[in-house]
Amino acid sequence: MITKQRVPKSHILIELIGTIDEAESYLGFASTLIPEHMKKLIEQIQWMQELLFRIGFSFTGKPCITSTDLETLEKITDEYSEYVEPVFRLHGGHTAAAAVNVARSIVRRLERIAVRVMDENHDIPYLKETIPLLNRMSDALYAIASYINVKSGKTTPKISC
Repeated sequence: MITKQRVPKSHILIELIGTIDEAESYLGFASTLIPEHMKKLIEQIQWMQELLFRIGFSFTGKPCITSTDLETLEKITDEYSEYVEPVFRLHGGHTAAAAVNVARSIVRRLERIAVRVMDENHDIPYLKETIPLLNRMSDALYAIASYINVKSGKTTPKISC
């Protein structure tokens, strides 16, 4: 359980909770940049923001995440995956896509922190269950950014070696 004891600001659990807040905040910023005609996408991003809050609540011992959350993330990923090309591209393009990609990279960092917390054997309820959620959320955000760029006609340069 997230401890009620005081821990230093440098503690891994503070980093975990702070990164949840950072990811949720950046998703909120990204949602403000998504064109209004993409209302469904805005609602899906807001659902992911809520999911991040519920993940944080779950760490206090309240069962706030469910198996349907993972199914929902998989459906969102599938919905936008057709817009992902099998090539590497620079991140950017439409401002909303760029913001979604920043949020995605924060969620990836959050996933790495969660794994580190688990590896260090901190007793955090539902931590193991959140790692697949974070992984699928970052996949969904990658597909969403691709979708926004394709739909806005602002694809970015391909990268090759």
